[in-house]
Amino acid sequence: MARAELKASDKLTTRDRILESAQRCFSSASYEQVGLRNIAEDVGVDVAYVHRTFGSKEKLFTEVLRLSFALDRTAQASASDLVTKFTKDVFRPANTNNDSIDPLRIVVHSLSSATALSVQRQFILEEVIGPLAGQIDTDGEVRASMIAALLLGIRILRDVIELEALGCAHHNTLEALTTRMLEFCLGAVSE
Repeated sequence: MARAELKASDKLTTRDRILESAQRCFSSASYEQVGLRNIAEDVGVDVAYVHRTFGSKEKLFTEVLRLSFALDRTAQASASDLVTKFTKDVFRPANTNNDSIDPLRIVVHSLSSATALSVQRQFILEEVIGPLAGQIDTDGEVRASMIAALLLGIRILRDVIELEALGCAHHNTLEALTTRMLEFCLGAVSE
């Protein structure tokens, strides 16, 4: 369920409120700085309830990643549809709306945590690379990993490090180059 869907709901479940609170916490502090107690206090429940609902901080973090990335299953998409979708997604303007949380912030805030890195690695392998690799005929896992690295690298260099060459002024060139690289990685063009 995407964040927008949660907001639109008339009555959020306690589980949804815990996820929203955890999403806010993980997007503004490192994994190690976020505590289940803080999340429980924010929602107005006992910490035992948070633990009982999600099992552990790691499992809650995984659910926050799932909610934040709101991955669109593209199992039936053609290579050209995937290229269009990925290019559009990576060059979508950074969200300046305070109600919406950029999933990249969650990833970046937790890069220094070995536990969070392990959770993120597993999430990327199972939710991104695995499904995408299944759609690529040759060297699927390698090519899917390259696609993930390309897209995440662009976002980090543009939105976190604020590399000028990846900014709006070069939008058309960047989209064209990214499209060609994605087509190559997906095997949509000959090597």
